[in-house]
Amino acid sequence: MKRILLVIFFLPVMFSCNNKQNNTSPTSRKEKTRVQESKCDKCDKDIVEKLEKSKDSISYEDLDRFLCALDENCKWSKKFPYEQNVILASGKDSIAFQRGVSTYEEIAQEIAIMYLYYMFTDYMKILESNKGIDKRYLLSLMEYEEPMDLPFAQILDSLQHYQSDHPIKDSLIGVFEENVQRFGY
Repeated sequence: MKRILLVIFFLPVMFSCNNKQNNTSPTSRKEKTRVQESKCDKCDKDIVEKLEKSKDSISYEDLDRFLCALDENCKWSKKFPYEQNVILASGKDSIAFQRGVSTYEEIAQEIAIMYLYYMFTDYMKILESNKGIDKRYLLSLMEYEEPMDLPFAQILDSLQHYQSDHPIKDSLIGVFEENVQRFGY
């Protein structure tokens, strides 16, 4: 009887030790996930199309994928296939665009601004944590030369109240201060 109890007690312990050894290998599941998360798929036009069509709600992963796709080396001058009158995003406010012919880069620029407004906290978390994002290019997309009906002042206010010491926050504040001053919001 003692032998049976010892076997019943030690078998699970042996299996759990064996299982722990397998999990500490250099290619553990946790490590693979971390490597996959840091990988950015640059110039992914599919995610731009998906976000432009989703409008109402997107996932954290979709936003991360979109921000990763933005890169200065992308050739996004191709015309974007879209509907003529589009509500880009809805939620707090809905902003409608009546477009002529736009490129993928122009659509990505609008999406980058709108989701910063609608998904501010998630957007900032992604920018602060994902090293694969071309932040310099993203900042250049957010600089507008022509007036647009975009929530520059509201984004600036959110940035100024956002609790973070990450350098991207200060860079974004600079861009949005310029936009607000340029267009007199």
